[in-house]
Amino acid sequence: MNVPTESDSMKIMSAGSTLYGARAAVAARDWPFRIEVATDHGHNIHEAAGLGRSDADLVIIPADMMADLSAKGRIAPVPVRAIGWTGIGYAVRSGKPVPAIRDTGTLAQAVRETGKLFLTTAPTGKHMLAELTKIGLGEIVRSKLREFDRATEMLQALAQEDGPTLAFGPTTEIAGWRQKGIADGGPVPAAFDVPLAYVAAVLKTSPRQDDAAKVLDWLAGPDGLRHFRASGVTGK
Repeated sequence: MNVPTESDSMKIMSAGSTLYGARAAVAARDWPFRIEVATDHGHNIHEAAGLGRSDADLVIIPADMMADLSAKGRIAPVPVRAIGWTGIGYAVRSGKPVPAIRDTGTLAQAVRETGKLFLTTAPTGKHMLAELTKIGLGEIVRSKLREFDRATEMLQALAQEDGPTLAFGPTTEIAGWRQKGIADGGPVPAAFDVPLAYVAAVLKTSPRQDDAAKVLDWLAGPDGLRHFRASGVTGK
């Protein structure tokens, strides 16, 4: 078999919430070309594609962002495909007691009892900060808060944290760290969650639209979606 060269390659840019599923799906079969699966914040992927500056062939981002790209004429004439939904979960370091957060009361109790609180500066983190402030925990949160740019950085720090620490982040990214020093507490109560629908599409700027369309068919087909489901992305 010929080894794909750098020039014989294509690129997928995935928001962090769908990264683990995308990488697993791509790795699950052989391709006649090299596929790079990279990640960034969804809004950064959206912005670059909206300006026509993305070097990606295929992007996976929230549905509302993709709708904006479609309205701007940035999507290739290939159907946008649904990937699934993700939400917000919580985690502690492996070996530490996992709080049972099931409603507003147990959420507030867990925040009050933890020594440190980890959030990201991404939309999920900003949402949880606003929700915790809304239920009267703003001052407590600020006294314990440490913020990270990305969930990966947050979870890496959590895995090394000795004291009682509680983190909130995308359910899929937490699931990806279950074997790396993280105990997954599950989803936050529905009243505090913000389920996001993710979709995938080929960009109009891609020089390899035909190849990207084939990869998209695999990712969004039953075999590819199986890997997204295994990563925590749900179907609705």
